[in-house]
Amino acid sequence: MNVQIPCRFVETKRKYDNHFTIAIFKTSKKYIPEEFLDKNERRRKITVSVKGYDIPTPKEYDVLINGNFKVEPVYGYTIVVNSAQIIQPTDVEGIQQYLIDFVDGIGPKVAKNLTETFGEETLKVLENNPERLSEVPRLRKNSIDKILVSYEKTKDNSELIKMLSPFGITSKTALDIKLFFQKRDRKVSAVEQLKENPFVLSEINGLSFQTLDAISSRFGCNPANNDRIAACIIDELKMVQTNGHLYLPQRRLLDSVLKRLNDGYYQQVVYYDDVKRVMFDMARIGRLCGDYGNAYLPGNYYFEKKSAEMINVFLNTKSSDNMQTDAYITLVERKLGIELAPKQSEAVRMAVNNQLSIIVGCAGTGKTTVLKALLQVLYKRGYKPEDIVLAAPTGKAAQKMAEATGHPANTIHSTLGLRADIDDKPEDIEALDAKMLIVDEFSMTDMYVTYRILSAVNPEKTKLLFLGDTAQLPSVGAGNVLHELIRSGKVPYTMLDVIYRQSFDNVIVKNASNIRYGIRSVITNDNFKVVGEELPQRVADIITGLYTESVCKHGFENVVVLSPLKKKGTCATNALNKQIQEAVNPASPDKAERKVGKNLFRVNDRIMQNKNINVLDISGKEVQICNGDTGYIKSINKNDGVITFRIDFGFDRVVDFSFEDMFNVELAYAVTIHKSQGSQYNDVIIPMLDYFDNMLYRNLLYTGVTRATENVTIVGSIDCVYRCIDNNRIVKRNTNLGNRIKDLQKEEVS
Repeated sequence: MNVQIPCRFVETKRKYDNHFTIAIFKTSKKYIPEEFLDKNERRRKITVSVKGYDIPTPKEYDVLINGNFKVEPVYGYTIVVNSAQIIQPTDVEGIQQYLIDFVDGIGPKVAKNLTETFGEETLKVLENNPERLSEVPRLRKNSIDKILVSYEKTKDNSELIKMLSPFGITSKTALDIKLFFQKRDRKVSAVEQLKENPFVLSEINGLSFQTLDAISSRFGCNPANNDRIAACIIDELKMVQTNGHLYLPQRRLLDSVLKRLNDGYYQQVVYYDDVKRVMFDMARIGRLCGDYGNAYLPGNYYFEKKSAEMINVFLNTKSSDNMQTDAYITLVERKLGIELAPKQSEAVRMAVNNQLSIIVGCAGTGKTTVLKALLQVLYKRGYKPEDIVLAAPTGKAAQKMAEATGHPANTIHSTLGLRADIDDKPEDIEALDAKMLIVDEFSMTDMYVTYRILSAVNPEKTKLLFLGDTAQLPSVGAGNVLHELIRSGKVPYTMLDVIYRQSFDNVIVKNASNIRYGIRSVITNDNFKVVGEELPQRVADIITGLYTESVCKHGFENVVVLSPLKKKGTCATNALNKQIQEAVNPASPDKAERKVGKNLFRVNDRIMQNKNINVLDISGKEVQICNGDTGYIKSINKNDGVITFRIDFGFDRVVDFSFEDMFNVELAYAVTIHKSQGSQYNDVIIPMLDYFDNMLYRNLLYTGVTRATENVTIVGSIDCVYRCIDNNRIVKRNTNLGNRIKDLQKEEVS
């Protein structure tokens, strides 16, 4: 039976990947068709399950739902939605509140003036006879213009958000979409342009091809549309970028895109030649780049190619500091009371004598000793402290670097003045005023950040030294820069490969060394434990208990659970975070909490930021919050309907996040091993289970173990630990940086 029923939203029950939603609403008993109504029903308000794609869910306003009414065994009273829209209030008081809520610039005073003049007809006047606003006393012409512009904007925004919300698109992204369409054609509304061709939005961040395809199918767009093909090509390259790749071979890209474009259709709708033609057209206008038979997004191609060119300039620039280095090293050894090993002396000499160089080594091989000695040699050479800049990818890594050397250190983003990942323009980055830049934990640095580092350094004035550990996981972002620089065979580097006795007394260092070199030996004692258990839920329970106990001793900031996976199973970080949260920070009447997407956040929760941003702290000073930074929620407040999360990220960075900002935040009692790079903790707890499957490889376990300074506890199967040690599979990333450097050096020689 088709019905039209006013309802009030209660909660969302389920939201599927295809954006189909099941939500709970309440309505008056009188609106339920009599033939479906239980004769014994005594409640005045009836709960109804609402299913569909286009369901607005404001809690403050009624929604008029049009659809097919039925009774289902699981969901009871159910409406399958044909259309749904917010019901505008008709009483004066409701209209006043509606204007205040939805029209920017209208406060209580102006809303009252409007309703005193037009009464219950106020919204109709705004909609149909806006010229009548001149009848409102004490309302100036410029105020009328602002109200009309705001109302039109609100009306258009409201319709756009209503259209996009079933597809999981946030209001911020909806605003980006509106601005995008306004630039294309101001005469046609964003809603109409979206219905006509959603695929032109393919390059807006946060919009996947799957989402655009779902929108297009709703409005009957042509599946062979060139813009649909182009959107799929861009999305495919963005997807592989999230796995660390800078490019795809052109044939592989073509095959993959062709398959995705035809998935879900009974017969082929897009053909090989269609995709090939669109790829050619995209390359012709610069939306696609490539060489060596590979296809890149333009930005990735530029970062890789330009970085290789800048590295080539560094390699061809002679250093003027290569005199008396050995004599300086001897003086520094006396001053520090140490004797550098041959490889350590070689590393110092190399860093002084070259404009670009690399020092690599695992835990215990003396990278910190080399760095201290290098700084002292530079001081002897006449460098001042301000001539030397130390940087690292994360705040924690920079803090560790500063503590180890006694020299100030900052994040790379802070050092270079980068405001956000990909939004910075080259002209925004000033040249670094220093004689030497030293970057630690360089295995974490992706292609984009490497390009920014190289862009900020003048090779004739500034030396560049990268420190890293090739046994660790590669960067979270795209590229494999440290490996590529070494693989090129052209960049001077020193491998520190001897673990010194004072370090080898540490069982964590011993086991890390065994893991790195594939030795099937795990030494256990009070500081390195293996708790045998193979049932995933039992492993999660043990980890929760160990975490709770360890936090009581050392505090939240010194303990972490590191899992290979984020989403799959009870011992992935998503599931562990929920379980640990309930154990260490349970719900309480005096503790505010809010659900944001799939995450439930409470006051005192440990959290992690997932995007580089610059924001104002609570004192009004601009601070940088980096991807991977952790903190805790100090308070959750609601003022005038606006929810604010106050978060302490440490290092004097206390900020207020909006509800929207929290979509880039997650719980951080447990984090992935990949996201833990650059951090150090007293206690590290690692699950190791069969179902982690192809994540069980050597550099993953090595990276997890080396995050600990005092204690490591592995919970799971010792066989899985040995599988990690045996599996030296290096996940190949599609990048040509090393080949580009070699080719440029060949050209220099010829």
